[in-house]
Amino acid sequence: MSTGVLDVQPSGDGVVVATLDRPDKRNALNRELRQAIIDTLHELMIDDEVKVVVIHGAGSTFCAGFDLDELAAADDSAQVFAHATAYHHAVHTFAKPLVAAIEGPAVAGGMDLALMCALRIAATDARFGQPPV
Repeated sequence: MSTGVLDVQPSGDGVVVATLDRPDKRNALNRELRQAIIDTLHELMIDDEVKVVVIHGAGSTFCAGFDLDELAAADDSAQVFAHATAYHHAVHTFAKPLVAAIEGPAVAGGMDLALMCALRIAATDARFGQPPV
């Protein structure tokens, strides 16, 4: 299953791999990707065959955080923050194991995503950071 920004593939034995698929934007979490994550986690939660979900990023970056271009262009910051809250809640409360497979940078919201997962596996090129706003 692919939403265009999130590619979801079963890999056998109850493991599903969800790939953040915006490598041209360093897998930045825009509204479309956050919503795809919310919807996908809901679907995977009710699928009894799914035992664990692995999240990783396409390209050389795990996730660069929230899409700053989208945030700067937003007319209503309250709507952005409400959607961000729904996204964080969906990830943080997902009742099956979430594993972050981190290659390259995981910064800002990307580091938050990794930290919300139950387990993190980092490649030797993984980098973590919370730059000041």
